[in-house]
Amino acid sequence: MKLIAILSTENHKTTLRQLFIRRKVTVFSELNINGFRPVYHETVSETDGFDEADLHPVFSIMSFAFVTDSQARELIRDIDLFNTKETLPKPVHAFEMTVDRFVG
Repeated sequence: MKLIAILSTENHKTTLRQLFIRRKVTVFSELNINGFRPVYHETVSETDGFDEADLHPVFSIMSFAFVTDSQARELIRDIDLFNTKETLPKPVHAFEMTVDRFVG
């Protein structure tokens, strides 16, 4: 069993849902992610000694599911193919993790 996670922007949500359906994933979930991309400055704050940075928000969606090994391979291949076919300012990211134990 694998846990697969896919990170993308809002405009790819429908495509990702279709990939899960095509691969017959029984249940998948989506989370809105509020991330930050710091832009660092060379100055050091006199008050705390830490580098200064401007935080630029990055909004994305994480879709995830527990899947079989073959479904994980197929989904990773689908994402790789999607990234090569589409002209994307930000590629869709995906990773899989082995699930050693699962209860429920």
